[in-house]
Amino acid sequence: MRTLFGQSDDESDEKTSYKKEKLKQLSAEYNLDTKVRRSLAADIWPIPEIVNIERRNSCADSLKLFAETYFPSKFDLAFSDEHLDLIRSMDESLLDSEGLLAYAFPRGSGKTTLAEILCIHALFYGKRRFVVLISAEGKASTEAFANIGSEVRYNELLLEDFPEICYPILLTEGNSWIAKHQHVHGKPTHITIRADMLTLPLVEESKVGGSVIRCASIMGRIRGLKHNIPNGGTIRPDLVVIDDPQTDKVAKSLSQVNARERIINGTIRGLAGPGKPLTVLMPCTVIQSNDLADRFIDRNKRPEWRGKKSKLVRSFPSRMDLWHEYWKIKCDSYRNGGKGWEATEFYQNNRSDMDQGADVPWEARFTPPIQVSALQHAMDLYFKDPITFFSEYQNEPIIESLGENAGRIELKAEQLQQRYSGLDRFVCPQHTIHVTTGIDIQQRILYYLTVAWTEDFGGSIIDYGTFPKQPIDYFRTVNPPVPMEALQKDLSIGPLVFFGLENLRNMLPRYVVDNTYDTLSNQKVFIDANWSLTTDAVYGFCKQEEKSFLFHPCHGRGIGAAQLPMSDWPKKLGEKKSDYNWVERQTTNVKNRGRHIIYDTNWWKSVVAERLIAPKGSPNALLLYGHASTRHELLCDHLSAEHPIEVYGRGRRIDEWKVKPGLSENHYFDCLVMSAVAACYLGLNPHNITITEDNNIISKVAPSRKRRVAAAPPRST
Repeated sequence: MRTLFGQSDDESDEKTSYKKEKLKQLSAEYNLDTKVRRSLAADIWPIPEIVNIERRNSCADSLKLFAETYFPSKFDLAFSDEHLDLIRSMDESLLDSEGLLAYAFPRGSGKTTLAEILCIHALFYGKRRFVVLISAEGKASTEAFANIGSEVRYNELLLEDFPEICYPILLTEGNSWIAKHQHVHGKPTHITIRADMLTLPLVEESKVGGSVIRCASIMGRIRGLKHNIPNGGTIRPDLVVIDDPQTDKVAKSLSQVNARERIINGTIRGLAGPGKPLTVLMPCTVIQSNDLADRFIDRNKRPEWRGKKSKLVRSFPSRMDLWHEYWKIKCDSYRNGGKGWEATEFYQNNRSDMDQGADVPWEARFTPPIQVSALQHAMDLYFKDPITFFSEYQNEPIIESLGENAGRIELKAEQLQQRYSGLDRFVCPQHTIHVTTGIDIQQRILYYLTVAWTEDFGGSIIDYGTFPKQPIDYFRTVNPPVPMEALQKDLSIGPLVFFGLENLRNMLPRYVVDNTYDTLSNQKVFIDANWSLTTDAVYGFCKQEEKSFLFHPCHGRGIGAAQLPMSDWPKKLGEKKSDYNWVERQTTNVKNRGRHIIYDTNWWKSVVAERLIAPKGSPNALLLYGHASTRHELLCDHLSAEHPIEVYGRGRRIDEWKVKPGLSENHYFDCLVMSAVAACYLGLNPHNITITEDNNIISKVAPSRKRRVAAAPPRST
């Protein structure tokens, strides 16, 4: 007979049998009726014996073994090296007189779960007597407190090996009245059960009786916490877990961040009292630069906290172009009612290339069978929402701000309406170098816009419209007066777009140069090929017209701060790569569709927008055909439908363009951007641009030379 609880070896077989039977009845299931359970709970003697003393003792000095042994369902995946390093640091924090540890791990990595299990481990083995759970809001700390309480009451393995703790708590059924009247041999167990507090039972067999676990909000009443033990002692907090001490709103407020930092360094670190050891753990997430989490995991600013930061992806794959193709295949599969299996097959067929340069520390983290590797799992998360990915999984957040940038580039319809060139429709400025057109594909109509470009990348919009031509000046794309299907019935979307492009080709006229007898025609026409339902039609039309070298399919990609910039894309064989954020490729990875253009829409929208706000008369200004009486309401609404959001992330800032709230019609703006890329394709490059700031005309370098979009996924080393 084991003697851990002072049980003698000559204890009667009858008493041992009684204990086992009672444990079996009350832990396995609750088949007894409520009155019987409560009558048994009033006097809970005898305390059951330990089922496996060797198992219990083996976990005393190892949090890892304790977690794997008593919580197997919570840790069904193998730990990564970073997990093991964190667990070692947690073990060490309990041995230090002042163990401080702040760590930011990817969402779903178990950082909070490990902290909760550390609390149980510390209490059950008597390493700490008073545990406090603190979070940004009271609700979050209450949830963590409830998780620990649930494990203490219902975890069968803990009940088997720690019956002196779990058995009395189990019999209370979470009822404070039962806990108040519970006793052993006439001695109360003094269990306290509250919404924010639980004390462990005082029984002769236990050396940890009277230990406390409490929860609180960081802005709540936490100063001077203590607990009086019925046997006459007083204990103060000696283990504090600060779980995510800030919300998104708090992280953006410098004053609130400073206030909480003072609470942590002052009130919380002083909870143990003078000369008493205190362990403080802070599982956290970096929301933005210099927020509360960022300060405490920074070993230069707070070296005593031994900060740790883990990323889901240490190094991104070098062949991001293949991963972009992978995501396109997956999205097409979803659109067609599939489940993405085609993308997984593409990854398996190209895995050696797609894995190149990547480093994902937690190799066991993926969901079979739809995913076959941790890298595939990480890239799925990345493509779904890059901004969330870098914040929640990389702890390197991308921060959006409309503050300073909102006034620098702001396209307003009423101001654009005043940017008339004084030239009639179809008339080019005298110094026109190139004439290009962009065509945007929509389900019911096609939009086009033509620009005459001058040497300084300024010029004039000389023509725009739709096919079919509409009888009214202002309409909505979803319900045009004359849709394409009205002219050609019984055609599916692909053939219908092909039909529209053929007709639009014949509508493009020759243009007159102002004050001359010269005429110009379109030199390049870029056609949007992004919509998967019409991609084949666009490529087929361009293939049909390839002898003229006039029409090119193109794909716009909004490359933000969280994505690899084109400047860092690996150059492929036969590829034409520009310094101005576009590339020409000869084929695609899926089908041999032929040459096509890929360009960064965010970068090029900034280029175009800066020319739309450049003062009239400057060589870079982009104007609209017509005179003061000419109305361009629909065009101006489309051109002003988006605004730039200055995005910060990982030491860089760029503009990401998004549709303004309540607006959705931006098709002429897309056409203008394609026309600008086409002009650059012909050899026209952005130059210095003059804009107005604070009523002063100043010279600024064009976006291509002023700023470079840095890599969001870092290049592999």
